[in-house]
Amino acid sequence: MPTAYHLFLKRDCPTCTTIEPAVRELTAVFPTLTIFVQDDPSFPANLPNVQDDTELAESYRREIEIVPTLIRLDDGGVEN
Repeated sequence: MPTAYHLFLKRDCPTCTTIEPAVRELTAVFPTLTIFVQDDPSFPANLPNVQDDTELAESYRREIEIVPTLIRLDDGGVEN
């Protein structure tokens, strides 16, 4: 299974809004990047693989406490 990446963001996070241009570059380099947004699923606009995580289900499952957080998943979902 190929490596996948999950990025956790929040529009209300100043750092997340600051790195938005870098996030756009990451989506071009890593097509398996999935973006989970904790507060506004329209952020960042016009990017593929943006998931609504306003109920924080995936954030809790991955134990995300700080955003932005980028995790790499190998071998069927094992975090590295």
